[in-house]
Amino acid sequence: MVTQAYPTTEEARQEAEKLLYYLLAQGYSITSLHQYTNEDGHPLFWRVRLDHPEKEKEIRPISFINGKWELKEPKFPDGKPLYNLSEILKRPGETVWIAEGEKCADALMKLGILATTSGGATSAEEADWSPLYNRHIILWPDNDEPGIEYARIILIILINKILTSEI
Repeated sequence: MVTQAYPTTEEARQEAEKLLYYLLAQGYSITSLHQYTNEDGHPLFWRVRLDHPEKEKEIRPISFINGKWELKEPKFPDGKPLYNLSEILKRPGETVWIAEGEKCADALMKLGILATTSGGATSAEEADWSPLYNRHIILWPDNDEPGIEYARIILIILINKILTSEI
């Protein structure tokens, strides 16, 4: 039996430091790595959050594709998986909170609240929202124009599934 080896978050962090050296040299620091997984909890890619004391945050994806680390997300023909996907699938009766980003989703998860995101304000249309069909959800976007638009797009996607009875 052949088992597939999956990269670890520590390996992703080490590679992110190498690939994002140019941002680290500008005073950014890696403050978090947000792991996206498949249904079984195996890592697919990470989103690296870099913060700077005087500049805007930077977020970059990192993936291990065909034996090589790359600063991009893998291709997902049916839509990018949701953050905390395996937890969502393990807890089918729970309400799912949809936050605008991983940092907020992580804060909710630390409180015991099941939370997800598609990765940020401009990511809603690229995600596979099917794990949330027929689920109770609470939208918790940022309180700004991009956040309102993010929530609007998610609602349209989920309502369209209900209206077309594809769920």
